[in-house]
Amino acid sequence: MQTQPLHFPRFTCPRIWGQTLVSTSLAGLTALLPVAPSVAQSSFADIRGHWSQLCVQTLARDNIVSGFTDAQFRPDAPLTRGLYADMLSRAFPNVPQLQPMVEFWDLSPTDPFYDVITTTTQQGFFSGSQGRFGAHQPIDRQNFFVALANGLEMQPTDSAMAILEQTYDDGSTIVPYAQAAVAALTQRKWVVSALGVRQFRPQDPITRGEAAAVFCQVRGSGLPATGVPTAFVVDPPSHPETYTERRVAVDTNVVAQLTYTKKNYEYGQVRLTVSQGEQTQLDQLLPLGGGFSRNVGLQLYDLDGDGGLEIVVDGVAGEGRCCSRSLIYTYLPRRNAYNLTEVPWGYGFYRLLDWDQDGIPEFHGQDSRFSFRFGDQVEDGVLPLQIQQYRQGQMFDVTRLYPQLLTTHAEGLWQTYVIRRARGQEVKGVLAAYAADRFLLNEGDAAFDRLSSVYDGADRSRYFQDLRDFLRGTGYTNY
Repeated sequence: MQTQPLHFPRFTCPRIWGQTLVSTSLAGLTALLPVAPSVAQSSFADIRGHWSQLCVQTLARDNIVSGFTDAQFRPDAPLTRGLYADMLSRAFPNVPQLQPMVEFWDLSPTDPFYDVITTTTQQGFFSGSQGRFGAHQPIDRQNFFVALANGLEMQPTDSAMAILEQTYDDGSTIVPYAQAAVAALTQRKWVVSALGVRQFRPQDPITRGEAAAVFCQVRGSGLPATGVPTAFVVDPPSHPETYTERRVAVDTNVVAQLTYTKKNYEYGQVRLTVSQGEQTQLDQLLPLGGGFSRNVGLQLYDLDGDGGLEIVVDGVAGEGRCCSRSLIYTYLPRRNAYNLTEVPWGYGFYRLLDWDQDGIPEFHGQDSRFSFRFGDQVEDGVLPLQIQQYRQGQMFDVTRLYPQLLTTHAEGLWQTYVIRRARGQEVKGVLAAYAADRFLLNEGDAAFDRLSSVYDGADRSRYFQDLRDFLRGTGYTNY
């Protein structure tokens, strides 16, 4: 039996409209979005471990997205135009309906999306110029952002083509009518890509997970966290003036702001300010060393389940893809000060996922100590799984507590080995990562037996001895 999308009653909330929104402040937009939670399904079996998990859960709780009748969300499935209209109507219920009524020849009043399509078209999100809506057809990425920019009246502050060519390797392939919309939302850090931020992929269908992540970015300035991994958010090359990212924790009255200048991906004067009520608790230029060069982001999370919010600043410092790191600030009431913990991620990054569904997210990443250890290129450095928890100002490796995830990851690494070997590519790095995963599962001897049966390089003896020494030195084995 075919499953159908679930729909919940829409709700309205007060908001300000007609205010000019610029890249330096999204405070006005916060009022456009629902703030009170509504009863809706917020747990889907198929988003556990998915990069969009925390974002989807938040939007479902606030009744902006819904799942299907089989309790699935299907984050990697294409988003249809009708479901997009439904999302827009839920997220922006009070956008004025100033456009004339449009009749689509392929849409009848009996269609389940008739009301939301009619509403969002009158709000200006969609155009009726072609006479056909295609409610059950996927919407591609460029038209997804055209609709959003049209409805919210967004325009870029600089040359659209200059922004697109600086930001995306395929920026020139975006159709002319979509260029201004994509550039405007890129400037505001609303564009999300799960397959690499340098590729916009204008004609690809946008997935349900990516669409949810965009909505989380749009409404994120007034919320503690967007739930979107910073590495998946497209980072615009420059801001014409000082840019401010703002997070507000309503329950605790904590406001965190990150301000910076930026030109050609180089950040300057990165300042973090944190206040509670009328009291400023932190105001400092961040100790960035060489500086962040890509994907700076600000989030507020309760990382340790103690009821207090940690402030997390993420970014990539250095040339190319190196090196990601996080600055985690924890408030110490007795000292009325913040303690700083710096976490390096190397060439990898992390995703915050609540795999246990206990309300406390874990850092799902990879062990960066394996980078370049068994290969000379970044692509050679396939890394073993690493899951960490933040407790009392420290990061603790708890990967062994997740045998199911380790097993799945190890199986994926073995498939990567098979593909690389067939292509004649370097395999020492991926085999090392596979062995590390298996050692954490207490299957180290079986892993080495398997490696011994497949690896026949001229350096075989030295490679296995080097791998054993390295695994011993990094704590994967005691023998």
